[in-house]
Amino acid sequence: MGDPTQLSHYRLIERIDSGVGEVWNAVDTDDDREVMLGILSPEFASDPERLDRFREEARTLATLGHANIVAMEAVDEAGGRHFYVHERVPGHSLSEQIPPRGLPRRRFFELALPLTDAIRAAHWLGVTHRDLRSGNVIVAADGTIRILGFGLAEARVAESRAHADPDVDTDDTPTLTMTHGAAPRFSVPYMSPEQVQGKALDHRSDVFSLGSILYEMATGRPAFAGESPADVIVAVLRDAPPPITRVNPMLPESLERLLDQALMKDREARLQSVQMLHDELRRVRDETEPQLEG
Repeated sequence: MGDPTQLSHYRLIERIDSGVGEVWNAVDTDDDREVMLGILSPEFASDPERLDRFREEARTLATLGHANIVAMEAVDEAGGRHFYVHERVPGHSLSEQIPPRGLPRRRFFELALPLTDAIRAAHWLGVTHRDLRSGNVIVAADGTIRILGFGLAEARVAESRAHADPDVDTDDTPTLTMTHGAAPRFSVPYMSPEQVQGKALDHRSDVFSLGSILYEMATGRPAFAGESPADVIVAVLRDAPPPITRVNPMLPESLERLLDQALMKDREARLQSVQMLHDELRRVRDETEPQLEG
């Protein structure tokens, strides 16, 4: 049996995330360089269609070269395990950087605009993220953000209602299954209604997930919460989050209206593109923080 801490010429150092597989800090032993390694789950990697789509999106992102997207360096396979390699970005997740009452308004816009611009650029190339959450955004040592995890999460509805609330009389409360098994608890609060229902996804699902991240950045609390993943699913499908100005009266009402539009349950009524979200965020920023223009 091979060394479980060695994959090809990469030495696995520390597991830092689990999603459709595992994400590790690792060392490229060929040149003694720190990298991040994503090992795809067997369920994901054994599906030729998903694997081909992932490889194609990885190649597309490599051509993008956006400053706020972690650069994908390779997609490879060794010993029957499929994995991707991208640059190591020292820093902490955005989720760790948000204080209990939310980010200061100036810092909110300093992070929100690059975040939405990066997803806007990916969408322009036809790449949807599918797993946007504050844990997939790194705040680097220099204060800039970098986005991880493109192209991995694909929710599907299971017919079982094992996790559904028995007191909720609805056919829209699904049990989530990911390509690797049950939906990770940390992903559920950021999923769009269509994603938790197992419907086909498009770029508007990312709009909703971005709205959830921005709400958390502004208020210090998730837009949708509950004691269990099933509770959160019901909240995503049915509940409107508390208005951000009620949570933080220092926030502008124009930002509240914008996030309300991003978090519409019906994707036809939702903001129709991240480009629109980015442009409106810039407008709100310029109206409320004119010294930050540029």
